[in-house]
Amino acid sequence: MYGFGGYGGLFSGWIPMFLWLIVIVCVVYLVIYFLDRRGHKSHSSKTSAEDLLRERYVRGEIDTETFLEMKKHLREK
Repeated sequence: MYGFGGYGGLFSGWIPMFLWLIVIVCVVYLVIYFLDRRGHKSHSSKTSAEDLLRERYVRGEIDTETFLEMKKHLREK
């Protein structure tokens, strides 16, 4: 009468609800974590800065001397 399947059994009440809540929160956290990581570039900030500098040079916004000087400065850091 008071077995595992009836009312008041081990698998009814607030314990399973709490466990399911933990599982759901973990799944939502993992989904958000992986979606957030997918949106970021895997390059470091130095490489990204060099890429931006190179793009400015190619567009003609800066001259060769300025490009080389800024590139040297970025690599020193």
